[in-house]
Amino acid sequence: MTKSYGENVVLKDLDFWVDAGELVTLVSPSGGGKTTLLNILGGLTTADQGVVEVAGQDLSQLDEDGRAGLRRHAIGIVHQSSYLFPWLSVNENLEIGPDPRAPAPWLAEVRRNLGIDDFHDTEINKLSGGQRRRVCILRALQMEAEVLLLDEPTTGLDDHLASCVRRALRDLADRGCTVVVATHEEATSAAADRAVALRGRRTIL
Repeated sequence: MTKSYGENVVLKDLDFWVDAGELVTLVSPSGGGKTTLLNILGGLTTADQGVVEVAGQDLSQLDEDGRAGLRRHAIGIVHQSSYLFPWLSVNENLEIGPDPRAPAPWLAEVRRNLGIDDFHDTEINKLSGGQRRRVCILRALQMEAEVLLLDEPTTGLDDHLASCVRRALRDLADRGCTVVVATHEEATSAAADRAVALRGRRTIL
């Protein structure tokens, strides 16, 4: 799979796979293509060449609406920027989704561990960056999607909260979700089944 922006080749002849229920980290220097790869896997952008299959679907065969539909039901994404409704409260943001339902018991525990209840009635625009990140992570987890993609999820979190996030991702993978995490943190890669290094715009497994 190859992806370029103009003359800038971001990913070249990349061969990459993740098994169902596997927790994999993507590791590279800044600008090494981690975020671009996540965006391609999430159907937010398209590869120039190659086949990209996610959750049993060949993304190259789907139009923009088809990829959006797949994200709503099968792919959870956590970006470095928080895509939340700033004028709504934390709880109101967490209740938005294609299939609102009571959270599973293990998700209620994750919510407690992340300290969400300390600010659950607060509007998003009044939260710190770290608090917003925690909300984004919980919202993605509660989708219980087939695939979860996360871009630097523990950035800006203290050691305790980062550990809680890593443990939640491990639990999610053990429940059958395929989890792909872009990270520069060794502790996050240590918690994964496998780390994939992006070097020279290619993968080194």
